[in-house]
Amino acid sequence: MPISGNIAWLEEALQSVLGQTFSSWEFLAYIDGENPEAEEILRAFGPRFTYQTGKVRVGAAVARNLCILRAKGTYVAALDSDDKWDREHLAKSVDALTKTPGSVLVACIPIHIDE
Repeated sequence: MPISGNIAWLEEALQSVLGQTFSSWEFLAYIDGENPEAEEILRAFGPRFTYQTGKVRVGAAVARNLCILRAKGTYVAALDSDDKWDREHLAKSVDALTKTPGSVLVACIPIHIDE
């Protein structure tokens, strides 16, 4: 998860990760630029939510790629700090990938929400 600027929805995004029915996940974030509030929120979620920080902004794409380089799992699921997942998102994604030989990507249709 790349994190920069406004973190108004960060806690909800992290809660959606915690609420997944698929439990074999690792969480990696990159705080793009100094953001002590984001660090505090991530620390409150515990050691399973790992992150690194960069003092100079690199942009969301580079931040996401830096996380992917550190990932240990088989699959990567992208989540932005202002999004949230349905409880079954990871379970359904992994199920689709494992049941469809040769597949390399799962996409979903977003549901737009507001305050």
